Amino acid sequence: MEWIILLLILSAVYLLALAGYRLLLASKDLKLQLGEVLAKLAAFSPAEPEITAAQPVFAEDLPRLLRQRR
Repeated sequence: MEWIILLLILSAVYLLALAGYRLLLASKDLKLQLGEVLAKLAAFSPAEPEITAAQPVFAEDLPRLLRQRR
């Protein structure tokens, strides 16, 4: 009867070790994939905005501005 208990304990320890090993492998794979995703996301940085100085606007400037926008 004692050997059955010992067998159950050993099998439980084996299953826990196997689950821990699988978890370790999965975490390594996740870390590798996360590094690849972060590298790809770094390439998608937004472009620098173009800042122009403010200029006064007059009514006679309207046709010129409309031509520039077209």
